[in-house]
Amino acid sequence: ETLISETSAALFAALPEQLDPAIERALDKVREFFEVDRCALLSVSADQKVVNVRVASYAEGLPHVPVELNLAQVFPWSYQRLVVERQPVRVSRTAELPAEADIEREAWMQLPIRSALTLPIEIGGIVGHMILLNTVHHEREWPDFFVSRVRVLGELLAGSLERKELLSGLRANEARLASGADLAGLGFYEVNFDEGVMYTENRLRDLCGVPP
Repeated sequence: ETLISETSAALFAALPEQLDPAIERALDKVREFFEVDRCALLSVSADQKVVNVRVASYAEGLPHVPVELNLAQVFPWSYQRLVVERQPVRVSRTAELPAEADIEREAWMQLPIRSALTLPIEIGGIVGHMILLNTVHHEREWPDFFVSRVRVLGELLAGSLERKELLSGLRANEARLASGADLAGLGFYEVNFDEGVMYTENRLRDLCGVPP
């Protein structure tokens, strides 16, 4: 509970340009708390066909998974369960992988993955992100208590990314509007009729000769 509250506070306080490092630090703490070797936040494309590592934390000496790798193709059984069926993947040992996972069993051996917990995070009715925990050197159980807490952490991290992308889009729109206004020689103002106040920006004051 302390980890969740501290993570929430840190993400809320971070500026948009600070969010990626803040999420990486949060994943470091999640990885250490749950004693796993790999902890990542994955992003799912809008068409639901591509899954990439967005931000990740790795134990020392563990190779990083390339961010351009489409995990939907490497792990087809996990993809079907997480994105299509919207169900968690909770595997304590590779022997628990079902027959349907035979295609991706080799990937589990190569990475390697001994135990895995991956949870889908839905945004707007579709799976937009996933949070993933892997062990490499030992097997472990994933009790319901862990699953519910990891899901909350995943939702916090995914929500922060969505907030960053929204703010980035707003800033881009504002920049385009300002550029167009400069070209056209326009100025803007806003009137609050309830308060009887008009707000102006510098360009309009310059055009009309109004002092600051």
